[in-house]
Amino acid sequence: MSTHKQKVLIIEDDKDMAAVIKYRIESYGGAYCDIVSDPYEALNLLSDSAYDMVLVDQKLPGMLGSNVLTQVDRFIDIDPTLSELQRFSQKIPVILMSGAPIKLGSRYRLKHFSIRKILDKKTELASYLKQTFGEPKPFQQIEAIA
Repeated sequence: MSTHKQKVLIIEDDKDMAAVIKYRIESYGGAYCDIVSDPYEALNLLSDSAYDMVLVDQKLPGMLGSNVLTQVDRFIDIDPTLSELQRFSQKIPVILMSGAPIKLGSRYRLKHFSIRKILDKKTELASYLKQTFGEPKPFQQIEAIA
């Protein structure tokens, strides 16, 4: 049985939204989250670190979230000896978040990422997090020191 704790990267420029997402994921106990708001910092993290999942806002300052993935995808090498099924199973699942409806064309075929869902942050994100990570644990009450 693996004791690997999943590592999730949250790329979100709204600090409050990022904090809520991180709390939901980490309080369930299933993952550790890194948060970045700058798309260029996200490029560095994705190039240098291994993540089990990425949640990315589509509208970031200076770059679209889908373009962050496209940029990183160019610089990561994939083992050419792997079968198509093995390559697919090694793709990092991505949840693309947006405050407005978006559609991605086939130009977003990525070698290392698999966009699994495109969610509206206002109406779909909370239910997706609940379905994927479960109910958050309640805040622990801190006793006052007398």
